[in-house]
Amino acid sequence: MPLATLGRTLLWLSMFPAAVEPSSPQDRFLANSGQPESVIVIGRDPGPFHRWVADELRQHIRKLSGASLPIVTDDAVPPGKPLILLGGPKSNPLVAAAEQEQLVRFAGLKPDGFVLRTIELEGRPVVVAAGNDEAGTMYAAYELLERLGIVFQLTGDIIPRQKRDLPVPSLDLRMEPALRHRGMHCWHGIRWYMGLAELRQEIDQLAKLKMNVFQFYWGMGGPWAEFSYGGKAAEISGTKESGYVAWPGASGTAKSVLVGRDCFPQDGYLGPPEFARVQTQDEAYRTARDFLREVIRYAHSRKVQVWLTMGEIPYVPSNLAPPASKRGRDFYCGVALSPGDPAVLGIWEAAVRSMIESYPEADRYWVVSGSELLGGTRPVHGVAADDPQVQALIRDYRHLRPLLPSKSQAAADLGLADLDLADIAVADKLVRSIKARHPAAGLGVELIFRGGQLRALDAALPKDVALMNMVNFTGETAMSYFDGIQGRDLVVWPRITDDGCELNMQLNAMMYDSDETIPGAVRYGLTGVLGQLNKSRGAEQSAQYVA
Repeated sequence: MPLATLGRTLLWLSMFPAAVEPSSPQDRFLANSGQPESVIVIGRDPGPFHRWVADELRQHIRKLSGASLPIVTDDAVPPGKPLILLGGPKSNPLVAAAEQEQLVRFAGLKPDGFVLRTIELEGRPVVVAAGNDEAGTMYAAYELLERLGIVFQLTGDIIPRQKRDLPVPSLDLRMEPALRHRGMHCWHGIRWYMGLAELRQEIDQLAKLKMNVFQFYWGMGGPWAEFSYGGKAAEISGTKESGYVAWPGASGTAKSVLVGRDCFPQDGYLGPPEFARVQTQDEAYRTARDFLREVIRYAHSRKVQVWLTMGEIPYVPSNLAPPASKRGRDFYCGVALSPGDPAVLGIWEAAVRSMIESYPEADRYWVVSGSELLGGTRPVHGVAADDPQVQALIRDYRHLRPLLPSKSQAAADLGLADLDLADIAVADKLVRSIKARHPAAGLGVELIFRGGQLRALDAALPKDVALMNMVNFTGETAMSYFDGIQGRDLVVWPRITDDGCELNMQLNAMMYDSDETIPGAVRYGLTGVLGQLNKSRGAEQSAQYVA
């Protein structure tokens, strides 16, 4: 079985009701000799989304066959022609009539689920492509196009050689998502060159792959959240010449390119066109807000949620670190302070409030807490477990220690369990502070290869706060860390590509099987899978497997 098909089988449950057999289209055609032989039918009051789905279907069938199928409402159906019925029984009366005759069944269909079935209605072949909700109908339309020969990938569509004759297909599918949340993680600090056009295209492809979440991630110090602490405004870490969006320390330009320099713009600028004229940090903040609001708006138009995420605690912008604070390591997201330093909580409260208040339309707001370990034993922030501020911070959280997994001797010698408790304590205090100010905001806490903290976080945090762990690497990445956690949204964050540039490795899709990423997500009751995608070219198969 091809990897892409296997992945779709795992995340989408296909059911074929034995009591109902599909009708035979009897050599009838959707298109014949490049001319339309069928019509696309929507309800008489369909709304803009169903009209858009119908047009998507028409455009792609035209690419396949050269025929542009008419789009009509259910009260203007021409006699005799085969039909493609779009929309569930509540939006399309002809689908409701087919259900009443027990030719299709929508009862009990999960959100985002759909029916794709060929029937005979009033003596003509009819393809029903519909769900009980708008997303389900969109997915049904895209599934129909796949069954007709189109391949949807993250980087674009593969359209087969044009076939001027398209027979009515025999179909009998009832598909439902195994997981409620399915999507990709975009780290804009790595993919800083992507403008709105590229992001819109990627969101389009997510919808075609039946993914419904786009996570937009930035490190503390990005231009996406403007805030102050202690009377000082946070400074953006990206360089001015990149429009303030490039990875900290990188120029974000082609000025250092020697071979092939003539392939790049003369001024060397490589960032998003929307940021090309940005000259000041104030302009960067304004441009970033408009940019990200448009991303959210566009994603919602494709039934894709947007989750905003900021990392990593206990890092803060360097210019906001109090002079008296003890500093840890520098990283892409600022400078580390002791997790017990009051400035950490104060700065992160201001940053997360800004994220929520700047983008109230977003669907969820995440913070990255437990970050990866160096050598499997030492947190990257470099703060020692015996730091007095750490010990004071975890005093009220020691009862959670039994929920942490046993540590190696090397990790135990470094006091990793205490540093785990420090991560948990800061996350708990931050979440509760934000919920007091924004009780309706959907919140989440994200871990990087630190699944050992999940059960303790589950015991500490309110149940409406989601949890996520990144996997497919060294560290605490086993899917079994999710075992036993109930009553909250749980998401696994598998790697699709490595963190770096075009020369970094691409991850083999077989990894998801050997690590039980997908079956483990189902087994342990997770609600979502969110792939880490730092570049899409070359990663189509892994992304499609997760889809």
